[in-house]
Formats: sequence, structure tokens, C-alpha cells
Amino acid sequence: MNGSRGKTVLGGSGRTSSVFNTPSKKTHNGFWERLRLLRDVSAAAYEATVALTVDGKGSTKVAPDDVLDAMVAALTATAPCTALRSLPANPRRDEKDLPMRMLYTTRDHVRV
Repeated sequence: MNGSRGKTVLGGSGRTSSVFNTPSKKTHNGFWERLRLLRDVSAAAYEATVALTVDGKGSTKVAPDDVLDAMVAALTATAPCTALRSLPANPRRDEKDLPMRMLYTTRDHVRV
């Protein structure tokens, strides 16, 4: 998915994302930055995420950034396989020969 900086930042740990130098999704500012990017892609996904995280209609046992991650994963899964891109481009493989990567797509390929 594309964002205002050319790439949407959805992950990261600690206080900033290591790749794009944006606030961590676990901080207030980082969470809301990603939520605004989600709104640009899908108003329905944005509204559902707000309802589950901000409005308190979801479980208190699930962290808000985990709800956001799940919503983004669900949207990414709507894209055709040919539209998926890998980060890193040539991932290493684990002991079961599975690629250790994140898949993403552009908003043009998300079906909402």
C-alpha cells in the first residue's frame, strides 16, 4: 500500500521503524499515522479498526497495534498473488525452508 511518503509503513519495533524512521506503531503517534494510512486505502477497514481499538468494542486482551496489523494483513490478502511484493526481495529461509519475509502490495490491488 502506498502512503504519503511513497511507501506505507506498517511495522517496526521500539520507538521508531528501523526502515523508514517513523514513530513505532506501539506509540500513540505511530498508531494514528498508520491508522490514517489505512483510512486512505479502505474507509471500512479504518472504521472497523477504530471500533475495535479506540471505541472499546474489541477485546482488551488484544493490543491495538495487533488489531491494525491483522486488518492490514486481511487487506493485503485480497490482492492477487501476482501483485504481491516481498520485503526483503530475496529473503533468507528458515529451517523448514519457508521464506522469512513480509508481503505487501499497492492500494491499486487491494479489493475493498
